[in-house]
Amino acid sequence: MRIKLEYSGLGTVFMFFIVYQLMIAPESILTIINNTMVSKLLESTMLILATLFIFYTYNYVNQINYWQGGLFKKREHSWLPLVISIWILLFLQWGDSFLIAKGIISNTQNQTELLKKFDDYPIYMLISGNVMAPFIEELIFRGLFYKLLFNAIDADQFKKRVLFLIIFLNTIIFAVPHLSSVSFDFIPYMLIAIIFSINFIYYKNIEIPIVLHMMNNLIASFLV
Repeated sequence: MRIKLEYSGLGTVFMFFIVYQLMIAPESILTIINNTMVSKLLESTMLILATLFIFYTYNYVNQINYWQGGLFKKREHSWLPLVISIWILLFLQWGDSFLIAKGIISNTQNQTELLKKFDDYPIYMLISGNVMAPFIEELIFRGLFYKLLFNAIDADQFKKRVLFLIIFLNTIIFAVPHLSSVSFDFIPYMLIAIIFSINFIYYKNIEIPIVLHMMNNLIASFLV
């Protein structure tokens, strides 16, 4: 199979991700700032930057048409995969909450840090964690990743088994930034990433994984 990188490919995905990380880096400063006015100003600035970044990335993603060339033909789709995905996400979040309540497992470090920020800055984290982050992460990890990569693949030589390898690569890339150490916490993030990827590829619509991601984060915010 021949892959011709007509776009900057994974380099572009990496660039957008780095910009995103730099943009949210000031969040760590919030925990050490005692001045309410400064905190509110910092929160407002980050939300404004995130909004602008979303608009730019969304337009960038929509300009890349990787459905061309017959690689993935558009056809009528069933809503069954979406319904199943929603139930799986609900089960994962309920199961995670149940096991934590029973003391069988504990929150991941990522969850612990988010809960601490949520207690200190509820309104900011509600918007940032449940709206902004899902939007940006899906645009980068699903929209940019798959569109740039699939756009570079020769449709005539595409092998279906390659799709599984691409989804696996996407899953790893998505899960790693959410962890601070190698552990079994890796598994839930991988399952979630697979669900988002399948829905994006199946429905060819970035809005669907965005909504699923928002729903997942919102449920996690109230269950954990």
